[in-house]
Amino acid sequence: MTDQNLSRRNFMQASMIGASAFTIGMSKPAVSANDKLRLAWIGCGGRGKYLARRALTVDDIDIVAACDLIQQRADQVVEYVQEERGKKINTYVDFREMLEKEKLDGVAVVTEVGNHGKVVVPVLEAGLHCFSEKPMDANVEMVDKITLAARRAKGIYQIGFQRRSDVGMRAGIKLIHEGAIGDVNFMQGQWHWGGRPQVGGWVGNVDMSGGKLTEQACHHMDLMSWVMNNTAPTHCLAVGSITAEYKNPYRHQAENMSSVSWWWPSGAILSYTHLHGLVAEEFQGEKSWVMGKDGDLDLLKGVIYPRGGESRKVSDEEPGWGDASVRNEFVEFAECCRSGATPTGNHETGRISTLMTLMAQKAMYRRDQNSYGPGMITWAEIGSTT
Repeated sequence: MTDQNLSRRNFMQASMIGASAFTIGMSKPAVSANDKLRLAWIGCGGRGKYLARRALTVDDIDIVAACDLIQQRADQVVEYVQEERGKKINTYVDFREMLEKEKLDGVAVVTEVGNHGKVVVPVLEAGLHCFSEKPMDANVEMVDKITLAARRAKGIYQIGFQRRSDVGMRAGIKLIHEGAIGDVNFMQGQWHWGGRPQVGGWVGNVDMSGGKLTEQACHHMDLMSWVMNNTAPTHCLAVGSITAEYKNPYRHQAENMSSVSWWWPSGAILSYTHLHGLVAEEFQGEKSWVMGKDGDLDLLKGVIYPRGGESRKVSDEEPGWGDASVRNEFVEFAECCRSGATPTGNHETGRISTLMTLMAQKAMYRRDQNSYGPGMITWAEIGSTT
């Protein structure tokens, strides 16, 4: 089954544990089954353009307007829409003007992380559906504001953790939740990148990204909190460092290496390392292992290892997070906008995974000194009011 022929119907049938996501809370306003979802696009940088291209592969979605502070970026999304749909769309610099002038069902927000809440909250308050890139925001206060706005909203809020829309990943999570490996005792994860750490770009600015663990590794925190039935850990031990040399570091410079452990009341532990740059090729890559009383499961390889039994694939679909799973999340978004159901990745699940990363950032970052070191923090101490 390819990303091109994975229709809405096939995706719903193939997703297995995704069924529950489409039967929770049917009070949201639905888009007519005969109409295409009219989306505006806010944020047309590299990631924004990529997501726009993937969204346009879903027949149920029309992009009808684009907004970016840089006109050239918005114009590129206009070109994509012209190529795929043969339509000319309007562009804007001010997203509020766009919300007032355009007839919209929803909005996709693909700005810098630290600007998510500034856009997402007004979109939800306008009664529109909202798809927002991950993570929710770069600080706890804005995560809380988005959470409260989404709880009150008439429209749905879906966060862009595309692994929740991946068929192979869902199959592994389904087995864990069904007890195939018994009680979860330990989770091991990593994301190690080679090459030289990025010198420029907003990701290096803690105020805009929340730190590199928050901006990138939040994908894995989302997976592991999903393993734990979307519950929050109570304690976090974290240490980070800046090993890269920056000519012009930010006032609040993001770490490029970190090691973090989270602890749940059940006794389950997640141990995680995030290394960005100067890592040998042999040490690079991702890992998401889940270890239970009766067996283990590799979420990224899609293989289960029962105690005393033969290992086997959890699905015919290979787990992934590329084009197919990104397309799937837009299939899910369109379906949820039609039905009023709650997406698999929503404000409650996104809140947990985002706050997990910000929890680690608070534990290891000495903001007044712009330095990193070891620290421990509890969930209660991160300051979330939601």
